[in-house]
Amino acid sequence: MPRENNRSPAADTIAEAVPKISAVATAPPAGSSGARKKVSEKNLAPSASGSAKSPSPASEPGKLSAKELKEKKKREKAERRQQAKSDTPATPQRPQKLQPPKKEAQGKGKKGVQSTAVHDSGIVKTIYSQQPSKAPAGGREQEAIIGTRDKDLPSLMKELEIEQHEKKKKPVFGINNAHPDVHPAILTLGVQMNQFLVVGSSARCLGFMLAMKRLINDYECPAGATISRHLPGHYFSRQIDYLISARPMSTALGNSIRWLKTEIAAISPELSEEAAKKLLCEKIDVFIRERLTAATEVIVNTTAGRYINNGDTILIYSKSSVIERSLLEAHTRGKRFKVIVADSSHLFEGKNSLATLVAAGIEVQYMKMVLVEQNMASVTRVLLGAHSLQANGSLYSRAGCSMIARSASKNGIPVIVCCESIKFSEKFTSGGIIGNEFGDTDVIAPDNNCNDGGVFEGWRNQPTTSLSSFMFDTTPAKYIKAVISEHGTLGPTNCPNVLRANSSSAPLR
Repeated sequence: MPRENNRSPAADTIAEAVPKISAVATAPPAGSSGARKKVSEKNLAPSASGSAKSPSPASEPGKLSAKELKEKKKREKAERRQQAKSDTPATPQRPQKLQPPKKEAQGKGKKGVQSTAVHDSGIVKTIYSQQPSKAPAGGREQEAIIGTRDKDLPSLMKELEIEQHEKKKKPVFGINNAHPDVHPAILTLGVQMNQFLVVGSSARCLGFMLAMKRLINDYECPAGATISRHLPGHYFSRQIDYLISARPMSTALGNSIRWLKTEIAAISPELSEEAAKKLLCEKIDVFIRERLTAATEVIVNTTAGRYINNGDTILIYSKSSVIERSLLEAHTRGKRFKVIVADSSHLFEGKNSLATLVAAGIEVQYMKMVLVEQNMASVTRVLLGAHSLQANGSLYSRAGCSMIARSASKNGIPVIVCCESIKFSEKFTSGGIIGNEFGDTDVIAPDNNCNDGGVFEGWRNQPTTSLSSFMFDTTPAKYIKAVISEHGTLGPTNCPNVLRANSSSAPLR
């Protein structure tokens, strides 16, 4: 009995030191004695034999079998893990964000508290924080991404800022800055456009076509190249870049350029250089005659015959060549009417129309745009020109047209737009800001007003203050009664139908 009492503690010590009983013998821990090594080898021998029927030491009183040792080890391991978990301090949880009151959340839908942030560009954006939606995933909570949404006006101003920044990268307008390949006729047209000697959209389109005729006549195709490949490439692009640096491209000019590129690309390579140049010049003449001259004559006859009657008081704004010719044609036909010319402060183009109509013997009244509202009661019809008629039916024209059309519509006065189809656009702008053209800021804040205690006194000394004078604005289609084009009298929203008809028709020959 004393012998068994001496061996039992050694067996228990070996059971704790061996993590798992297997056929492979493991090295004893450091510091173990030789007697403890003998006992370990003796206890492992029966387990390694597997099916041996010899009596094992585990069957003796005070000893455990291999299965019982394994279960005991599992229990001890689970106890140690539970003890370690109870001794370790709890992991601090991430502080939860404060949620707005439920009443406010219900009143605002999915939006939460509004907060503002000032960006480097100086534009203040309003950030709408959504309620964090939490969904269990692996025992953890995931927060929803906070959504942001910009206000409409700051977003448009940001786009305008980017657009103007891109324009600054382009070369500054000037004859000295022009590429050597720019033709003298294009140089002259660019100077006239930049100095506002050629102002109207139709006039700029006509000047471009005539300048391109001179360019094509003077053009010499390099050896081994064809006109259809070389002319629309870099050589043609040099001319366009120079004109864009003079003034932003109008819709009519852009449509003319696309048409001309299509006609140049359609030239057969089998034609000689002289025959190809002659064919292009003939196509340009047909384009001018059909899309500009004949279109204007159709609009003039329609307007003078149907929409100008005896006793009418017609309000026009600034200067439009097609409306001016319509009034002169109606007066020539013997109709007696009165014209009110409302003028803009940008270029005072209305003075030119005033002089022309007075010289023809028409009764004319001249006023500034700010006085239109007071004199609208005596007006029977409003005639407006167009810089572009957009795809959604809105009118893009000189700044001030929108206010006049809105005032006329409020008083029940029909607003009629005279516009050639070459000015129809496949695009549209929501607010008339993007793609606009800046005018002279002295129109808004002249020096004599800013320096003598006017409304804008001292604005030039404020580093964070700037003024923008837009030359064009957008008139919604709901204020326009009809659009007169060479295709007849249309509704403002029928612009896409005319564009599809023009694109599907055969090229001009």
